[in-house]
Amino acid sequence: EGGPGGQPGEGGGPGGQPGEGGGPGGQPGEGGPGGQPGEGGGAGGQPGEGGAGGQPGEGGGAGGQPAEGGNYPEGQGEGAEGALTPDSAGPVEGAILVKVDQPPPSGQEAQYTQDDLKEKKHVSFKGKAVCGCGDKLVLRVNKFLGPNAKPSKDDLITTLALDSEGEYTLLLPKDDNPIAIELLVDSNGDGLPSRGERFAVIEEGGKMIPSDDREALSLDATEREFDNQAPE
Repeated sequence: EGGPGGQPGEGGGPGGQPGEGGGPGGQPGEGGPGGQPGEGGGAGGQPGEGGAGGQPGEGGGAGGQPAEGGNYPEGQGEGAEGALTPDSAGPVEGAILVKVDQPPPSGQEAQYTQDDLKEKKHVSFKGKAVCGCGDKLVLRVNKFLGPNAKPSKDDLITTLALDSEGEYTLLLPKDDNPIAIELLVDSNGDGLPSRGERFAVIEEGGKMIPSDDREALSLDATEREFDNQAPE
């Protein structure tokens, strides 16, 4: 006896609300536009347990979350409203500014010093480091990590300390594996990323490969709104 497109009972149609409520224009009990009096809800809306964006008890409509499980990594608490969105984390294509939230793993050391690389087969990356500050800077080269990868103390490939902003030449081991380059504003002067410090990072979505020399790689760590938080 429900309205157009709706079903009485336990399932909710798109736009329905948990509990006694009906969908847009629909009324509990009496039925909405186009619905039939009795148990039906309004057009597209249903009384019962589930609705769009709501949290159903036993099965929801479009955008709702089932009582157990779901298509998204995290659910919302009971009674919360609004459809969930899937995890949109992905590789960074351009240079961004990040706030250090979680320092690197304890005991992390670079695999190579710049002097070591002079004796190895290497490539040169040249560019400009900008911070709009008087702090010391550190260029840090890490292995590229995808969205679901966990950092380790073996990720750091090499570093280059800079006394101030300006042009730089960074040596890297010649390789076919992707990297990420960070420009750390080393506010406390310890040479390491510390909680609350900031860095610019460029990784080109996993396409930055140190197989050839490169130039004009600008890293801007000028203080501004952060693009995101450093991954934990």
